Order: sequence, then structure tokens, then C-alpha cells
Amino acid sequence: MAIEEKVNHNSLVLERLSFGTHFCYLYDNKSDLLDVLVSFFKSGLENNECCIWVISVDLSKKEVVESLRKEVKNLDSYLSKNQLNLFEYDEWYKESSTFIAKDVINGWLKNLKDALKKGFKGLRITGDVKLLDMEELESFVEYEIQMNSVFETEKIIAICTYPVGIYNKFQLLDIASSHQFVLTKTSGDLKIINNASRNLAIKETEIIKDRLQKLQNLENLGLLSQGLIHDFNNFLAIIKGNAELAQINLESGENISRFLQEICDSVTNASEIIREISEFGVSNGTKKKTTDVNKSITRLMELLRPTLSSNIKIEKDLSSSLNKIEINSRKLAQILINLVQNARDAMPDGGTITIKTKNHLIANNLELERFSLKAGKYITISIKDTGIGMDKEIQKRLFDPFFTTKGSENGTGLGLPMVEHYIIESNGAITVKSQLYEGSRFTIYLPASEK
Repeated sequence: MAIEEKVNHNSLVLERLSFGTHFCYLYDNKSDLLDVLVSFFKSGLENNECCIWVISVDLSKKEVVESLRKEVKNLDSYLSKNQLNLFEYDEWYKESSTFIAKDVINGWLKNLKDALKKGFKGLRITGDVKLLDMEELESFVEYEIQMNSVFETEKIIAICTYPVGIYNKFQLLDIASSHQFVLTKTSGDLKIINNASRNLAIKETEIIKDRLQKLQNLENLGLLSQGLIHDFNNFLAIIKGNAELAQINLESGENISRFLQEICDSVTNASEIIREISEFGVSNGTKKKTTDVNKSITRLMELLRPTLSSNIKIEKDLSSSLNKIEINSRKLAQILINLVQNARDAMPDGGTITIKTKNHLIANNLELERFSLKAGKYITISIKDTGIGMDKEIQKRLFDPFFTTKGSENGTGLGLPMVEHYIIESNGAITVKSQLYEGSRFTIYLPASEK
């Protein structure tokens, strides 16, 4: 099923593209191909994006440059500073006459990383597949599907161009289904054909993820409840003991004010716990407040202590001058709980979890793995364990939704993706360092409050 939308001018569709977009253009001739791609890259250059054009076998570099020069002002400037890069098909796609999907995707990601380091907003790319034979098409469609999952979270806009005349209708359906939408041109007008089945699948996946995240929140709330029950039992024992003492002293005519004060203090402390459970609970509120992270860590560790075995030790190294941050209390709790849980699970035979906080100044805009941090004051929270560690392949997939090393019975695979999502919402970053049998350390960067 597809939904068609007519667009009267190339620029209208090509200017409003956002990062994470991966679509295909089915073209009839090289004139139509040049028309769309020139508009596509003109928009990217003007938006300070790094552009890579893998040229179709139907075109030459000379034709491409001449067409761009007609529409793009200061083209030579873009070329001289390598903001616009032109490659012949074989230069980019083939190595030893074999198409290797993983190498091509890694090539795109390396170029994105280089572009961001140079100060560009992102990467805008195109490639053409006319040179592929029919036997290679199936593997190329699989590559396109992989690109969808990789690119949707990256600062990349990709248009893949296919000459419509050389494929049958079944092949065209496969091509269309592997992209977010299809662009075609009929009688001079561009048409967007939305991939309705893909959009429906995405919506259904989001619904499932939302439900599983709520289950994850409930699971975390259950963990906190073990600590809360312990505290409530202590308060009830204090209240009961002082009430009995007050009753005995009241009968003998003695002053019972000190016993009543103990009862009042316990009720106040119990009320504070009720407030905490409402903040750390399952509400989806997004309200942020100025937060003392050290205080939150200390309280959460008290509540989580009953969930840890006796052979697991918690050490805290909290900066006494730590800046406060602006964050939703529930989300901070979920971040910390998930990371402490992961540390616990990585140490089945016991060990030490070390939680450290400190202030951190970023002097210049910083690209930190897959995150971009603006210059300014930050705090860092690191959670280190002495557990089994992880190899590089597992580290690459840690934040993929539904990926888990714990088995479906013990994990949803949504804990770390949720952590990453909350951190991104707070304009922060998270990094991981780990080696097999040498433990792991997660480090969170969060902007300091300006209040």
C-alpha cells in the first residue's frame, strides 16, 4: 500500500528533508536525474552540510560540475574546501569487483564523523546502482534495509537513485519497500510515494517500545519498593515503640513530648519517601527541575542496596562542589537504576560498583563518539564495575533497541536505549569503555544548570 503526494517544485521536497532521511528516486533519464540531484545538493551546501555524490555511470564528472555551476553560487569554494566531493561509481562501491555492504556503510559513517569534526552540520549523500547486475540487486536491497536502521539515528540524508526502465515491477516493489519513501517524476512534476506499510510498522514498533518501556519503569519501581519497604518498616517500628513509651509515661504523669516528637519526625520522613516514590515512579511527565545529583545518587543507592547481593560493594566518590543540573527526577532515577542494574548483572560472583561525579568544562564544541556537545559547563557521572566486561561487537550494539545479552527471560533490551534517549533529551552524552574480564565504565555528560 502506498500514499501519493504531488510536489510542484523540486526544492519544496528537497529543502525540507531532515537528518535520518533515506529515500529513493526512480528516474527515467539523466536529465531528470541531474535536475533532482542538483537541487538536492544545492540545498545541502547552503545548509552547511558535507555532500558526497557517487556519480551514475550515465554521467561524467564534467557534466555534474557544469550542471551544479548553473545553480550553485561559489561552487569552486565548496569544491576547494571539500564540502562537495564527487566520486565515480567504482571509486566508491567496489573493491576487488565485489560489493561489500558493511564496508560501504562504514565508509559513510566515517565520512559523517569527519564532516562533523570539520564543523559541518551533517552529511548529504547519493549513490546510483545502474551498474549492478540483477543478481547483485537482491543483496543491494538488503544493504538499503541496513542503511535504514543505521541512518535513521545519524546526521545523514541519503537519496538512492534507480533507473526505472531496467527493473520489473517486483524488483521496483522491493526497492520501494527498502526506503522511507519514493520520489518519482511524471510530466515535469515530482511525486512522493510514501511507504505506508513501513510507516505502519514503525508506528506499531513505537507502540510496543512504549509499552515495554512502561514495563521497564514498573520493574525499576519494584526494585525501589524493596528499599522503601525496609525504610517504612523502620519508621513503623519507631512510631510503635515511641507510642508505647508515651502511653506508659502518660499513665505515670511524665512528660511525653520527646516521644511525640520522634513520632512526628518518623511521619515526616515517611512522607518524604512517598514524595520520592512519586518522583521515581512511572509517570511520563517531562517537567525538569534543578537537581542535586549527589543527593539523588545517595538516596537511590540506599533504596537499591536491598536488591544487591551481599558480595557486591558500592563505593561513592562524589564531588563536594558538584554543579546542579536541570533534569526530570524520574528520568534521572531511571538512568541510574538501569546502569547500576547492568553493573550488578555483570558481576554474578560479586565485585565493586564505583559511582563518581565531578564537574567538567568543555572549552570548544566537542564530538564525543556519536554525540555533539556544545562548549560549556557539564557534570559527569561515571558508573564502573569490576565485572566480566564486553567485547567490541557487543559494545557496538549496546544501545540498539531490543538487544540484550541477558536472554528474553531476564531482559527487554530497552534499558540502555531508554537511558540514551533520556540523556539525549537532556542535551548530554554517554560513553562506554570496557574490556573482557576487566569490567566496564559508563560515563554520562549532562549540562550544568545556569540557575
